[in-house]
Order: sequence, then structure tokens, then C-alpha cells
Amino acid sequence: MRLPMPVMDKGLPACVGRGTSFPALPPALPDTPQRVMLIERIFDGATIAGMKPDPAKDSSERYTPEKLDKLIAERKAKLGFTLPDDYWTLYRQNLIAFDEEAAGNKAETFKRYSDKYRLRLQRLTDQQLEQWAHPEDKASRPTHFAASEERKTMAKFYVQTSQNLLLETINHHLDRMAQMDRQYGVCARYAECWKR
Repeated sequence: MRLPMPVMDKGLPACVGRGTSFPALPPALPDTPQRVMLIERIFDGATIAGMKPDPAKDSSERYTPEKLDKLIAERKAKLGFTLPDDYWTLYRQNLIAFDEEAAGNKAETFKRYSDKYRLRLQRLTDQQLEQWAHPEDKASRPTHFAASEERKTMAKFYVQTSQNLLLETINHHLDRMAQMDRQYGVCARYAECWKR
């Protein structure tokens, strides 16, 4: 059975801070009103609307009671045997737990993206921030290579973080469902039970 595995970008621990090829990162410089304004401008320019959490849209994608009832009815039909009501109560609770965890993923992804991007920007000098605050000319062509590359790097970070959080959510759900089916002995009677 193939299971999703999150891939965390934590660097190579054996290489971090060893030798001149891996210099330590500079510390974040103190905030000033000018620096904060420039960092906000750079961050806002690099962040597309789809990255930001939208509570109205996010809540519309949640499981409704009708959707939960439908999922449970489909599962009951597939099983072909009767399980106690406690099983179905736990099944519903597990679906709700999955839905709640998944609903928080976009906000958590954006928070991690925002924190990391802002920390990286806080390490830049005032002069670099000034240059990066206007990374494109009037024809939308990149004028500062490093600023353009940083935008790409952080966009990739956002996508990877989103994917990893989704995989973690799926793994948590699979663990809960497998534990539930073990607890009620479903796998002894149904080959397509939840397994881990």
C-alpha cells in the first residue's frame, strides 16, 4: 500500500554551519518604520491573493451535516454487514476532525510563509530593501535578479508547505480511521478496511 509522506525542508544537519561553504546566516536587523514599510511592500508584492486565507470561501468548502450523512451512508452500503452505533459515531467524529484540521491548513500555510519570508527580508540591509521594493520596471520585467529569485523561492516554499500540511492531515486521518477499524475488528470482515 502506498501512503503519502510529507517531505520537510529542514536542510542537511551534517552541513549546517560547517566550513566556509556554509556560512551562518546574518541576524535579523532591528525594525524601523522605514524598514517595516519596505518589508510590507516587498511581501505584499510577492504574495498573490490565492495564498491568503479567505474565511468565507474556506467555510463554504467544509463538510455539511448532509455531506457527512452521505459519506456514512456510502460506507455502510459498501460494508455489507452491521456495526454498532458507537462505530458510526466515531466515524462521524473522525470525519469532522479531518475536516477541521484541513480547514486550518491554508491559514497555517500562510502563517509559515509570512513568518519565513519576513525573517528573510529582515536580514537585508536598508539599501537592499530599497532595491527589492521595486523589483520590476514599468514593463513588468525583473530589474533585480536576487529579488526575483527570492519571490520564486518563497512561492515554492508556500506550495511545499501547503502540500506537506495536506499530507500530514491525510496521515492523521488515516491513523484515526485505521485505529477505529482495528478497535471494532472491521479488517477481519472487510478487505477494504482502513489500514496503516
